[in-house]
Amino acid sequence: MERNQLIQLWAAEGFLYSNPRNNNMCMEEVGNMYFTILLDSNLFQDAKEDRYGNVVNCKMHDLVHDMVQSIPSSKTLRLTESGSDDQRTFPIQYLALERSGEEMPFPSPERFKCITTLFLLEDKSLNDREISFFMLRTLRVEDCDSLTKFPENFTNLVNLRHFEVRNCTNCKELPTLGHMSSLRSLHLESLDGITSIGPSFYGESTIHSGSGSQSPLKLFPALEHFILRDMHNLTEWTEAEVHDRELMVFPVLETIEIEDCPELATFPSHFPSLKKLHIDWIKNGSAVMEYIRSSGVSTLTSLCLSSVNGFTELPNMLFQNNPNLAHLQLRCCHDLTQFLDFPSDVPQTLEGPNSQTVLELSQPHTCIDNSATQRLVGLESLEKLEISDCDSLKSISIPKGDKYLTALRELEISECDGLTHLSIPSYLSQSGIPLLRPPSPVLLLLLLYLSRN
Repeated sequence: MERNQLIQLWAAEGFLYSNPRNNNMCMEEVGNMYFTILLDSNLFQDAKEDRYGNVVNCKMHDLVHDMVQSIPSSKTLRLTESGSDDQRTFPIQYLALERSGEEMPFPSPERFKCITTLFLLEDKSLNDREISFFMLRTLRVEDCDSLTKFPENFTNLVNLRHFEVRNCTNCKELPTLGHMSSLRSLHLESLDGITSIGPSFYGESTIHSGSGSQSPLKLFPALEHFILRDMHNLTEWTEAEVHDRELMVFPVLETIEIEDCPELATFPSHFPSLKKLHIDWIKNGSAVMEYIRSSGVSTLTSLCLSSVNGFTELPNMLFQNNPNLAHLQLRCCHDLTQFLDFPSDVPQTLEGPNSQTVLELSQPHTCIDNSATQRLVGLESLEKLEISDCDSLKSISIPKGDKYLTALRELEISECDGLTHLSIPSYLSQSGIPLLRPPSPVLLLLLLYLSRN
């Protein structure tokens, strides 16, 4: 089971409540805390981690699963291609429609008033259907090849918090989501028919901006997490526009993940609260760099660029404007030619609160200036340094002195075929185990993988 999906189901069930006594934690944050407690208590097993060490998938302990199976499922209805509504009269909270060869009748309106979770899997039941699930909090639509567009009254789902659409290859138009005040997470994946994210997505056509209201118009007022994945034909993601009224777009969005969207060439600039930007495989990295230059983003704590082409350097303002940047990862950025070219008077800090400070370099066939890498090691807050597949890198020399690499905990150099010289001050190593001397008594792990040396 996926961690995020489980937390969404908890929220839909009403198990999670905001905690005003603990820094105003929202339901999803409370859910993450509960998940960690259950994991640490061994009630979950076979945990799988992502590349950053975060548990993203697991399964229930066998004993817990047996107990759950013994609980009556009177609130759950699953309709498949061989099944039909059984006419029982109890209210339904969870509805799954799976692998129907033809459109199936939904349960009667009286029965789905209380539905909080709806899964449509390989189903043909959504096109042009009136949606009346006013209590719905979690909606997942997957492998529905017949889906071409969503019902016009989709915006009636005023309580929807989590929305996923995956592998609906014939879907040509996204629903209007900008005014859904409860939507917290949005996941769009493998929608080959989507070429543009534009006005209909935000909902400008429904805005009456001349109403006389002086308050800013907010689009996606509650969205915190947005994932775009395997959108192979997506070419543009445009700005929202309202000409005669102040506009706030994505005011609380913290995480954007874009993966395998190779043709994406335009990128919005209105993300005032963005903390994590992770991009893997797009051809036109200049759109991302333009966002960094034009938006004045100052809230980033994590920036990961992997297989992002079309840019030659990271703007210096990225480091100047984001003092809490804790994790910077560059992998397979083939056009990158320059890194960290700071004037001597510009502060160099990558310190992040409550998180490990990380810098990773991984750009094969890239010309990296050795002197810039020498200046890199002066970053006082750097805790983890990883350099791999930097073929032009010849020498790494860490200067002596208390001001250099005082926070460094881990250094990894791998697949640097041209590396011929490595110099580390003697105080970093003691009895064969590299250690930082006080006041930072933490381990420094040095891993050297020289593929041909």
